[in-house]
Amino acid sequence: ECISNFTAKCDMASFGCDLISTAIWTGARLKDILSLAGGLMPGAVSLVAMTDDEFSSALPAELAMADDVLLVYEMNGTTLPREHGYPVRLLVPGRYGLKNAKWVVRLMVTTQPYVDWWGQRNWSLTSIAKTMSRIDVAKGGAAGQPVSIAGVTFAGERGVGAVQISDDGGKTWQAAQVESPNTPNVWSR
Repeated sequence: ECISNFTAKCDMASFGCDLISTAIWTGARLKDILSLAGGLMPGAVSLVAMTDDEFSSALPAELAMADDVLLVYEMNGTTLPREHGYPVRLLVPGRYGLKNAKWVVRLMVTTQPYVDWWGQRNWSLTSIAKTMSRIDVAKGGAAGQPVSIAGVTFAGERGVGAVQISDDGGKTWQAAQVESPNTPNVWSR
């Protein structure tokens, strides 16, 4: 999910608001690639992914060594498309896209904290995805009839346990049906 989905005036930005999806990724664990290069140096604080378009994304060294952080080269069973980062992109589950650098050409380990491209612009330094939900479809409801609604929800590493809906300003709540409840890092309907 793109952190700019929370931009207040989507029509004024060339990014965000609808940038979220679920995909099947294929790649190599970043920690295995780092191990092949001799591992992290003593005192390593940050891992920086530098990209072909001069973007940078920094991760704390301990996060870079997590089992689920990948350098991916396939998306949904096919070569990673250019718009999604071909030839390789960083994938950091549970973090907004600004930490999932596309078009990675260099990895750099630092012994000092590194403030990456978006961090220099005062966006989130950790970029942990927040829980979100939205209603996309509402049908019915004429003359006091029931309304059917549908939407999406996402909660990063936490997964979505339940969704409740209120039509009276929060006085009462009804449970909604959720696809794939409690599945981490999956966008659910």
